[in-house]
Amino acid sequence: MKKKNITKNASLSVVILTKNRYRLLACCLYSLTQQSILPDEVIIINNGSTDKTESIIAIFSKYLPIKHLNSTTNGFPNLYNLGIKSATKPLLSFLDDDCYAQKNWCKNILNAHSNNMNCIIQGMSYSYPMNNIFASIMGDHYKNWLEHNTVDGKLTVIDNKNVSGPTKIWKKFKFNSLAHQGAEDIELGKRFLLAKVPIFLKKDIAALHRERSTFNQFLTQHFRIAQSEKTIDNYLQNNKIGTFNKKAIKNCVSLLKRLKKHAKQLHFFNVLIELYLFLCLILIRILGYFILKKKVIKYV
Repeated sequence: MKKKNITKNASLSVVILTKNRYRLLACCLYSLTQQSILPDEVIIINNGSTDKTESIIAIFSKYLPIKHLNSTTNGFPNLYNLGIKSATKPLLSFLDDDCYAQKNWCKNILNAHSNNMNCIIQGMSYSYPMNNIFASIMGDHYKNWLEHNTVDGKLTVIDNKNVSGPTKIWKKFKFNSLAHQGAEDIELGKRFLLAKVPIFLKKDIAALHRERSTFNQFLTQHFRIAQSEKTIDNYLQNNKIGTFNKKAIKNCVSLLKRLKKHAKQLHFFNVLIELYLFLCLILIRILGYFILKKKVIKYV
């Protein structure tokens, strides 16, 4: 039986946003050079980097079809929209600069869309480095977030660090330029839901996501997450996210499982660290959610 040529009628643009993270960007671009099927277009939106980012881009331009765009525009939505505007291929995928795409990432995206060009495909992101307490917590939170936002086998949100779809859909909906508190992907996912654009999770479209590695970075990340949840709740009429919800309960269950594992291994210091981080997260989530000034974002 003749093998189906999945790339015959499909090609892929990959959009990457970056700013002053040249080491992470280098790892991300290297992962794209190792793909079983190379992307047809790599659009790098460089948000005014002052480090070695441009040198890294120049090096990898020898191996990848890179389109390098400099922009000092403020706000992730505007930067993402610049990438969407610049894309010329039928399929478009977003990949964060701190992600490392697995070998068949491009191939599996093309496969996933080969029979359905009218849906959004959410890829799976796995937290690393391994055996790191911050990565372990965020890995559990991410899995719980996906489960919490899955209804009847479909997602009700998107996570733009590893998500793909037909370029025509991205160009039609775009990101809401007012959703600048880290909630632009959640907001767009809600509009997809209203417009009945299906969002499916495909775990074989896999990427490793580099998590924050210090206590301050970890807490800053969760403060921003809480602010994004508040931003979304400011205009949702029903099913508000809130900072304490069923997902938070799942996170507590995950904490108990990690504590049990530490206790069985007699790692009692890790038990204390986990409990301390948990209390800090509760505090930072409350602060992030309730000190944000109310700003109503309308669907566009």
